[in-house]
Amino acid sequence: MNSTYPNNKIVVYDMWDPENVDYFNRIIEALNQTFSREIVPYQPLVGVFESNALKAITDGANSAEDWRQIVERQHEGVLVYFKGVGIYVNQTLEDPAKIALFEGLFKKIVPATDNSSVNFFSLLVPVAVAALVDAVNPCAFNSFVVFLTFALFSVGRRGVLRIGLSFSAAVFIVYFSLGLGLIRFLGSFSQIKYFVAVFAGTLGVLRIIDASGREIKFVPQAFAERLKGRLESALTPWGGFVAGALMAALILPCSSAPYFVALGLLSSKATALDGLALLVLYNLIIVLPFVTLTLGIYAFSVSTMDIKLWAKGKRRWINLSMGIALIILSFIILI
Repeated sequence: MNSTYPNNKIVVYDMWDPENVDYFNRIIEALNQTFSREIVPYQPLVGVFESNALKAITDGANSAEDWRQIVERQHEGVLVYFKGVGIYVNQTLEDPAKIALFEGLFKKIVPATDNSSVNFFSLLVPVAVAALVDAVNPCAFNSFVVFLTFALFSVGRRGVLRIGLSFSAAVFIVYFSLGLGLIRFLGSFSQIKYFVAVFAGTLGVLRIIDASGREIKFVPQAFAERLKGRLESALTPWGGFVAGALMAALILPCSSAPYFVALGLLSSKATALDGLALLVLYNLIIVLPFVTLTLGIYAFSVSTMDIKLWAKGKRRWINLSMGIALIILSFIILI
């Protein structure tokens, strides 16, 4: 396009921006509804304007000759032209209401999503529920209790406070950083919600199976052994920080389903500011049990053995609740 028409103005919307992803998804949805078929561009989505009026909708996979036909073609309405792998559309759109909608979306005049305050509060409940499911995850909870037990016997209650809080800070930082990256990644794929729904639903079913008495290994044995060794040797605040970062990375396969559900919702439905606020909230809920246990042991001399026995006794009901919640969340992300 640049080489064929060097004097034309080209505006690029960065797809790392969730707001631009919203507009992209809205345009694709409107195209699919208009032509009753799936249209997925394999290159950047392009709106061609002439005298400030939309003339054509196409993608970036065009040759110089294609661009000449699109730009120089004389027609009424808006040309919709896609030529790619398994897709060919060469039709003219003449409905004034549809044309106005597409013009507004390309110019970012028509809102791509509902009012942000409504979106924030509508996302608050599912994101908080996903975070609670993640927070009570037995994999992370049991690992942290083991970690605190070793720290308590080695450095005492005062040492547990510093090490436990360092551990919690590391989990927050690593999870939050992963979340920022994954939101951008998930936002790049309009159909990713189906994968996330299947993934969360599958892990939900496995949690229910585990609750029925058939033990399921959610973390590879090699990861579990490496994590155990690191937890046993973390006897300083820095050691606790490293152990927390390692746990956040290695336990991710066990706890990622609710996180992916929350990130999928944020990437597709939240504004940038709302998404950031809800991501912070999610990760604060994640570390809340760690901080609570640390303060309980330090301030009230809570026994780690009692905590471990309590968690073991409630494991079945925790897994059952997690499984049901994950299945419900897998449906929510599809709505």
